[in-house]
Amino acid sequence: MARANVRAFVIVVAALFVIAAAVSVTTFAIPPPIAAPTTVAPTRAFSARIMVSLPRSGPRRAQSEGIIDAVRLAVDAVSAHVNAGAVTYFVEVDVRNSAAAEGDWSAAIERANAEAAAADSSVVAYIGPATLDAARLVAPIAARAGLVVIAPALTHPGLTQRGWDDALYDAVHPGGAKIFVRTIPSDAVAGRAMARWAIDRKLLPSASGADTWSRAFAQALAGAPQNATPFVYLGGLAATDAADRLREIGATTPAAQFGAAESILSDAFIERAGDAASGVVATFAGRPEEQYSGSAAVFLRSYQNAYVTPPDPYAIFGYDAARLVLDALARSEQSFTLERTKVREAAFATKDLDGALGRWSVDANGDTTYDKEQLYVVRALPDGKLAWLWNAEISP
Repeated sequence: MARANVRAFVIVVAALFVIAAAVSVTTFAIPPPIAAPTTVAPTRAFSARIMVSLPRSGPRRAQSEGIIDAVRLAVDAVSAHVNAGAVTYFVEVDVRNSAAAEGDWSAAIERANAEAAAADSSVVAYIGPATLDAARLVAPIAARAGLVVIAPALTHPGLTQRGWDDALYDAVHPGGAKIFVRTIPSDAVAGRAMARWAIDRKLLPSASGADTWSRAFAQALAGAPQNATPFVYLGGLAATDAADRLREIGATTPAAQFGAAESILSDAFIERAGDAASGVVATFAGRPEEQYSGSAAVFLRSYQNAYVTPPDPYAIFGYDAARLVLDALARSEQSFTLERTKVREAAFATKDLDGALGRWSVDANGDTTYDKEQLYVVRALPDGKLAWLWNAEISP
C-alpha cells in the first residue's frame, strides 16, 4: 500500500507540474495590449472668436447687456459654425467687461481687452467700445493686429468721416487705416432726418447750436419754405439746457416748434420745460417694442424666447454687428491659417446683408446704409401727465 500511495502522489505532482507549465506557457503567449489611439485636441486654427468689450456696470450697463445678449443670439442662430472656404470655424463669443468695479468705463481695462484681442490670433472682430475715448485707445491696437472693430452704439460722425472732428478721425484711423464699421446711424443721419421731417411739414427750420447734429441739420435745409412756422432745432443739448433754451426762445417766439436729438429723451427735460414741452419732437435710432416689424420682429421674438425680457433699444444694433462679423468671416475665403485682415476687408466690402434691421450695406467710410430714425413727441397722457411717445419712423 505504501508503494502504491507513493506512486499515486508522484503521478499527481507530475500532473500538477504539467498543468502549471501549460498555464505558464499560455500566459506568455498572450500578445501585449494594443495602445488606444490618441485623441488630438482641436486646434485654435479651426476656432474663431468675437470679442465684445463693453462696460457691464455703471450707467451703460443695461445697454451693454442688451448688446452682449444679442451678439450671443446671432452666433447661436448659426449654431456657432461658419464655413469660410477651406475651413469651418466654431465661433465663440468672448465677453470682456471694460468697466472698473461698480464704475463706468476704464481706460486701463479697455487697453488690456484690446491687447488680449490682438494677441489671440483666433479673434476675428472686436465689438465695442462704448465711448469715443475708448475708440481712440482701441484703434492703433486693432490696426496693428488687422482687426475690424464694429461699433453698435457710437454715433459721432467723426468716427468714420472727416469734416466733423478731424482730430478724432485721425486718432481712429492710425496711418490712414480703416478700423471701424458702424451698425447704428450716425448723429449726422439724425440731424438730416429731422431737417427733412420739418421741411416736409412746411416748417421754417433753423439750428440753434453748432454741434454735430445741428451742423448736419443746417446742411440739409435746401428747399426749406419761407414765411412759415418757425421750427428750432436744439441739436444735442443736454436735457436741462435744452429745456431752458426752449423756454427762452418760446418767450419771444411763442409760435415756434422745437426738436432735438436723443439727448432730451428723458423725464428731466419734461420736468424742466413744464407745459412748454408739449409737442416737442426728438429722434433716436432705437424703437419701442411694439414698433418692431419684419426681420426686426423675428429678432424680437427670438430675443424674448431666449432671455424672457424685451431687448434694450441698442440690442438690435449689436445683433447686426455680430451678423456682420459672421457674414464677413464666411466671405473671407480662409485657408487653414486664419487671416483676420481678410475678415476686416470683407466687413468693409459688405453689400446687401440681411440683418434684423433689414437689408443694408457698409459704405466706403464704414457706415451702415441703414438710415432710419425713430421720431418721439411729447404728448399728454389720459391722466394729463406729459410723456414721450413714439410718433413715426423717419429718414433723411
